[in-house]
Amino acid sequence: MAGAWYTWYVTTLKYTEAPAVSPAVNALTVAEGERSFTDLSGNQLSLTSHAGKVLIVNSWASWSPDSTRELKTLALLAQKYANKGVFVIAINRAEPGIVAKRFLDTIGIAEDVQLVLDPSDHYYRSIGGYTMPETVFYGVSGEITHQQHGALSLEQMVAYTESALLVAP
Repeated sequence: MAGAWYTWYVTTLKYTEAPAVSPAVNALTVAEGERSFTDLSGNQLSLTSHAGKVLIVNSWASWSPDSTRELKTLALLAQKYANKGVFVIAINRAEPGIVAKRFLDTIGIAEDVQLVLDPSDHYYRSIGGYTMPETVFYGVSGEITHQQHGALSLEQMVAYTESALLVAP
């Protein structure tokens, strides 16, 4: 009798395990107790709302010489893929907002890139970053399709973006 009830229970309720959290959602979710991601004005952001898109996420800092070139290249990439389901995010590594804003004002980044402040440096730590800049390409399902330690050219960014677009969900 117990065996019959168990069989009915499992087949009727279609018992399944909870789906695993994708690497993108894991990296873009701030842990409880950490300071939230914000925009340049200090407004809290939920970056997981971009799940389901190809994401290019870059870690940058004003003290990194390659960040200037990389941010300009990311802006070009964002413009190229604006209507193709690709979202570009540039996350600053724990610098005060005023420092990040002044740096961005000097290089004139277009608003095609979502500029984010990460006061607790959560994102960089979550991806195991160890150089600057650090860029991660995520497919539609949130899987990492490429992680680049160091600067990329526009041609490389396009190739990695195209590869992420080809990964089936």
